[in-house]
Amino acid sequence: MGSRFGGLKQIVPVGPHGETLLEYAVYDAARTGFGKAVIVIKSTFEQVFCEQVLPRLASHIDVDYTLQDKIPVVDKIDLSRGCLWGTGHAVLTVSEKINEPFVVINADDYYGLNAFSAAYDALQERWRSRNGLFFLVSYHLGATLSPNGPVSRGICELDGSKLTGLVEHMRLARIKGLAESDRKAGTRATYCLTTPVSMNFWGFTPDIFDYLCPLLESFIRECKHDPDQEFRLPDAVHQLVSTGRAEVEVIPAGKEWFGITYQADHDHVCRRIKRLIDVGTYPERLWED
Repeated sequence: MGSRFGGLKQIVPVGPHGETLLEYAVYDAARTGFGKAVIVIKSTFEQVFCEQVLPRLASHIDVDYTLQDKIPVVDKIDLSRGCLWGTGHAVLTVSEKINEPFVVINADDYYGLNAFSAAYDALQERWRSRNGLFFLVSYHLGATLSPNGPVSRGICELDGSKLTGLVEHMRLARIKGLAESDRKAGTRATYCLTTPVSMNFWGFTPDIFDYLCPLLESFIRECKHDPDQEFRLPDAVHQLVSTGRAEVEVIPAGKEWFGITYQADHDHVCRRIKRLIDVGTYPERLWED
């Protein structure tokens, strides 16, 4: 919704010819081997998406989309609350369109070519592996902080390379070479800047839908009348790993991340994209034939 940004940041141009961060992500995914993109959008965004973004993507990759607030997940789930249920629900809306291993990303983040390359290689291994084995591409906390205000980040709890927990910390900001957060009212948590965090870059096999469905059903029974509660994908994964129902390997492949949280972040992102074009990471015109 872009409440802190003040608008629909997913389609804000950041490239020299109007390209969005979503387009740079799809471009990187396509050149590392991914063959299909499914975009989850809100119905009020459908016309803008179909007019401004879809035509550019469709000429270079198999692309489809779902409407999160219109498509029920399963018949027995009551979606009558009249608002979106969160990122865990968003993933479930693509269950009828995906039968292959896949990644989940945010549309307003830059993840980098290296992250997509590592994710593609990992998915080849997971496709031949048993169910319930997923992965997360992690980033150093310091690389994900905004100079323009505090942010929320999922702190990874690890046993070797295995994720044992994922706890969201609110209002993280850089203070004297560390990151400090307000986790609970009246208390603070401090982390070093190399702490691994989740930026919602997940790798799943299609069986993730079977794991998420009962969790969403339970969530809706408990929270259907509270519009402030969301069925967040990181919370769902935390539930799965903490109860031993799934394993998540953390891959520290994220070398460069940037994104848009505040209006003031936009100019910074545009400059970062320009530098990547200057060094040859991307062409001047992203979709030039």
